[in-house]
Amino acid sequence: MKQGPTAFDANGDDDELGDDVGDLFETPTNIEEGIGEFRLLPDDDEGEDSSQRNVDSDTRKSRSQPQHKGERSTLPSWLLTDYADVRERLASEIRGNPSHKPTCYDRGSFIDGSPFAFFNAKNKFQVHPELFYQPTYFVWIPHLFTQRIPCPDCLSHERKTPKGTHPFLTPNGWPKSPRRVVDLDRLIYVIGHRYYCANCQKTYQSWSPALLSALPRSLAMQFTFHLTYRNGLSDSVVSLMRGCFLQGIGPVPFANMIRTNHIRHYEQLHLQYLEMLYERQNGPLQFLGKHKPFSAFDDRNGYAGFIPTGRYFRDFYVKYVSSHAQEIDQYTAMLSAKVLQIDHSFKVDIV
Repeated sequence: MKQGPTAFDANGDDDELGDDVGDLFETPTNIEEGIGEFRLLPDDDEGEDSSQRNVDSDTRKSRSQPQHKGERSTLPSWLLTDYADVRERLASEIRGNPSHKPTCYDRGSFIDGSPFAFFNAKNKFQVHPELFYQPTYFVWIPHLFTQRIPCPDCLSHERKTPKGTHPFLTPNGWPKSPRRVVDLDRLIYVIGHRYYCANCQKTYQSWSPALLSALPRSLAMQFTFHLTYRNGLSDSVVSLMRGCFLQGIGPVPFANMIRTNHIRHYEQLHLQYLEMLYERQNGPLQFLGKHKPFSAFDDRNGYAGFIPTGRYFRDFYVKYVSSHAQEIDQYTAMLSAKVLQIDHSFKVDIV
């Protein structure tokens, strides 16, 4: 039985990994996992050069599937509208709450709202599928936890203000869109903040690696996501991926495993929606108004599910291990040698 369009790449990328899954999924090309996906993360998307923002434009033009300029083909079509509503509500909570922090922070959580769709729908007079599409938002506004954030660029270049003090960042509004992160069974959207340095004129987003390195370590460690240029993985996914790869489970089977978890979560939400409709139809009031069918898993106007390809997980793992090469070499150098051998090049190898 063939599945509908998913995030898997059917252009042979997964075949290169040793698993013939290209015929199992009829999928469009996923532009978001192109060559530039593992570039350095920009400090601020709105400060990017237009040539950087439209990566591999020549490659995109050669794709058979039409793309709108600047559009991320797998993001929900309703995301920016919902993000604007949530952003306005968070700003209102920061102004109105006695703590001057979002309500989720007062509850001791970085997650906005409830991750359970049941609470969104149980008190509604009319149940709609959109209530079960509500995304999970991770609110990351670090300046609410520390008085001042030093400018990373001025700090690295030892710049001072005209008064001789170290420059600090000031809040500069919200990013144009949240960042999508793939978790074990769902998607998480990170809501951050933008910051500006009046001394060097640079701007940063709250998930910028440079800004994270300037935060107190205890605070920076609360941001556990691993971001690539346009996507990202939660630390739980990365930890599971490392364990699977070490045990011989390759990137394509691992991608299938994550997809199974996401599909299972989607089906649970679908079943909850149907059960609520059934209860209202057979309840004391026996009321059931017009209702819409639950969307397909990958419908951008509905649930908008997304899972990276096996190629993405492979490239991510290579990049992740390479970033820790110095620590790996240091650990290897600390190990005791049992056998030393030398060859004609006069290099000593540890066996």
